[in-house]
Amino acid sequence: MTAEEFLNLTARWMFGLSAGFHFLFVPLSIGLLAQVTVLRTVHATQHDRSHEAAAAYWSKYFVLAWLLGMLTGYPLRMQLTTYWITFMTQAAPVLEAVMKVESFLLWPMIALVLVNTFAGRWLDPRARAACCWLLLGIVTTQSMCILSVNAWMQVPAVLPHDADQRPVSERLAMLLVHPVTLNKAWHTISAAMVCGSFFVFAVAGLWTLSHRHRSVARASIGVAVWLGLAGSVSTLWSGHTGAAHVAHLQPMKFAAIEGHWRSTSNPSPLILWARPMEGEARNLNVLEIPTLGSLLRDGSLAPSPGVLDLRDRLIGIAPPSVNGVVDPQFSGLANLEEVVAARMGSRWARLSREEQVAAVADAARPPVSVLFVLFRVMVASGVACLVLCALAVWFRRRLCEGRAPTLSVLLVALSPLPWIAILCGWAVAEIGRQPWTIYGKLPTAMAGGLPSAHHGFVAWTTMIVAVAELTLLFGAAAASIWHLGPAGRKKGSHVIRDRLRPTKSAARRLGLAGTGSVEPRT
Repeated sequence: MTAEEFLNLTARWMFGLSAGFHFLFVPLSIGLLAQVTVLRTVHATQHDRSHEAAAAYWSKYFVLAWLLGMLTGYPLRMQLTTYWITFMTQAAPVLEAVMKVESFLLWPMIALVLVNTFAGRWLDPRARAACCWLLLGIVTTQSMCILSVNAWMQVPAVLPHDADQRPVSERLAMLLVHPVTLNKAWHTISAAMVCGSFFVFAVAGLWTLSHRHRSVARASIGVAVWLGLAGSVSTLWSGHTGAAHVAHLQPMKFAAIEGHWRSTSNPSPLILWARPMEGEARNLNVLEIPTLGSLLRDGSLAPSPGVLDLRDRLIGIAPPSVNGVVDPQFSGLANLEEVVAARMGSRWARLSREEQVAAVADAARPPVSVLFVLFRVMVASGVACLVLCALAVWFRRRLCEGRAPTLSVLLVALSPLPWIAILCGWAVAEIGRQPWTIYGKLPTAMAGGLPSAHHGFVAWTTMIVAVAELTLLFGAAAASIWHLGPAGRKKGSHVIRDRLRPTKSAARRLGLAGTGSVEPRT
């Protein structure tokens, strides 16, 4: 590995870890905001004080996650503008359109967060609910703008070649209405709803297990079960739709995800598990369902091309410096050829032209083993979330009343599942795009890198210290919010003080109705 390759790889690891840390807070903030919005809406329509107390409590966690999402997002921009100059130059037509919208939305978003945090108690319940819906719309729009950049990186054909000559508004419209962007936004917001629901499950589940804050826990769980189920179903369906886009627009990535090395005359199977052998280009210990892979891909029985089939197609395309024939989707093959030649050094000149073309085609192949495993971890986590949310909906009355301890323990113990699924999904999207930063156009090795080893050491040290500080900050703030509990415990609050007494529905089943030992309903 040359010094330049090492600096590029170091910059990639730094950006990847920073983005992964950022993604811990962004879906949580969006998911909690959805919870708060629904709770405030229920309070505005039904005048149930427990829902308002729950909304006030989860708003604190939302503000905390939102602040840390903002704090961890700006270092990513700094890294892009400092270390990834070539990428920023080629992405300028897209970034210009997106940044204008982000700048326009920033201050209204901050104002609404402040209103919901500090001025909400003086507003009418309907006005508070309206502010929450407006804030949720702004946050969703901002997320769509950011995701549109990633959609363009995955599929540059989202914008035509003359995009930099078009007005900014037209470029933005092309980005936001493209099916890839819309599906990414749908998938991301759905996954965020699941994250918010599982966070509520974890905290409220601990309350029910310890018989604390029962009225607020009941209201919180009652909303979280439905949002979690809707988000889980929506996430899996949008993920299936996104996989169809990948199969059509990024077939090499799709073949690696599915573990298909060579196409056959039969419909492609769905490989549930296997042990991919990169060097031998085959799978061991295969567990598969015949034909289902083709049916899930596009509903047909046509076999899917394998990784080696697509590699052979690239050999037929060849870089422009070989025979001048270039697929528009892979106009960057000439750049990839330069990267491979620099990586091989003197060995490159000793290869025949056929061997050079084959080396470039091999370099365009993503790592199959990593993608294969990460994709299945993501799907397994998503399915587990769906099953848990379905169980929570089915047993919601028992769960709200604290009479489902086993399910409560499961929800608390498995609360990290949505984050595992999100991080694995992000890794599949980014690793599957390799060796490209802009798919088929700009190789990652040419997109940027650290200027020097000393600069990299300073940047890594700064990043590690910042991550440690922000982790401690989040932990301390979250622990303080947990310790204080719902605001209704303070004097003058309208929240019902908890008593270890059964609710009305539980009392009727126990034969205690009318004895005076039932918690009042508000």
